[in-house]
Amino acid sequence: LDGGRCRLDRDMQVSLLAVSPSERQAGMDQANAIFDAITDATALARLVDERVQENLYLEFKTKKDSRTPELDKSDSFQFSRALSGFANSDGGVLVWGVETDRHERARATKPIAQVVEFAARLKKSMLNAVQPMVDGIVIEAIPDSLDPSSGFVRCLVPRSDKTDRKSTRL
Repeated sequence: LDGGRCRLDRDMQVSLLAVSPSERQAGMDQANAIFDAITDATALARLVDERVQENLYLEFKTKKDSRTPELDKSDSFQFSRALSGFANSDGGVLVWGVETDRHERARATKPIAQVVEFAARLKKSMLNAVQPMVDGIVIEAIPDSLDPSSGFVRCLVPRSDKTDRKSTRL
């Protein structure tokens, strides 16, 4: 993968190999730029309109049941895997509430009810999602322009220079 600079371990986690500190910083700068650009529902709608594709620094997720803020097993699994993958690479941005097509391009927004509560539950689940825990994750709710009680969640996951992070939700 990635010109031989990445490896997939037995748990399907991507890890970077032999990447210089300047390359890793450039990756985190890219993740920060993506995170900073996704500030509101209008920015998310633009991603859908432009059919932006997931990449090394950006991943879209839909909640299994968007009518409730509870994290079900599928939501916990997806969150845990994304945290582990981004922390073990250059970092990245996870956006909840955007559906993708089969080519992993943004297809539609899928607002999550009680989005502030959903974001709070994601924050609480971080303690058990990845071991060892990833420091510096930023999780923020983005209200929907039509219904501010529902919306989307953006998560900035920094790269980790420490030991490989393992998803605890297998």
